[in-house]
Amino acid sequence: ERVEAHLDIASGSNIDTIAARHLELGATLDHRDESWITLRDPAGLPYCLVGRAPSAGG
Repeated sequence: ERVEAHLDIASGSNIDTIAARHLELGATLDHRDESWITLRDPAGLPYCLVGRAPSAGG
């Protein structure tokens, strides 16, 4: 089944710490870029941690 959408989780300057915690909890690294990290949850579905501050919205 093809995934048509995924979550972007605003992580601010804590992106590396948050990514490390997600990896500890079973996520796998899919791709890393300058301002975002794409992970896959234990079921294999993709989601992104982005460097935007959570309070920035949109």
